[in-house]
Amino acid sequence: MAGKLTARGAATTKSGQYSDGGGLYLIVAPSGARKWVFRFTFGSKIKMMGLGSADVVSLAKARALRDDARQIAAAGKNPIEERTATREGKLTFGQCADRYIKTKEGGWRNEKHRWQWRHTFEVYAAPIRAKPVDEIDTADVLALLQPLWSADTIPPCRIPTFRPFWLGCANARPSAASRSNSRS
Repeated sequence: MAGKLTARGAATTKSGQYSDGGGLYLIVAPSGARKWVFRFTFGSKIKMMGLGSADVVSLAKARALRDDARQIAAAGKNPIEERTATREGKLTFGQCADRYIKTKEGGWRNEKHRWQWRHTFEVYAAPIRAKPVDEIDTADVLALLQPLWSADTIPPCRIPTFRPFWLGCANARPSAASRSNSRS
């Protein structure tokens, strides 16, 4: 198959490596597994960046991903490293809370402290555990804290202990309302 691939051709080719042009390749394994790869040169070395399974990523989407990666490479950056940095930036609140506990638990005096921290982040912060940290705003944090403050769910003596973590999260990103007010 020479030149540009077609959607039908991409779905029916036998094992081998097929070029679509511009560095986009369809690689078909002897088992029939199909994947899209962007081949480029970076730092005088040939690199191959996986773009996904051909069963999931269409030919049009693979071309768009290739074009994005080509622009990044043309700017002098490694598209693979850029993608990795982007993926790592999407930590969820739950992942951050778990890392925080893992980092700090060695300094806690007993198992009850560990349980209290885990319980607080798993139960009280459940609504935002799956939310990416960069999408959490002040309104999200306040929505969690206000019921706790009014119901005395967390004893007042423990609130100062959690304050640095919660305030750090609340200050990470202002709410949509405060962002729109600041533009006025």
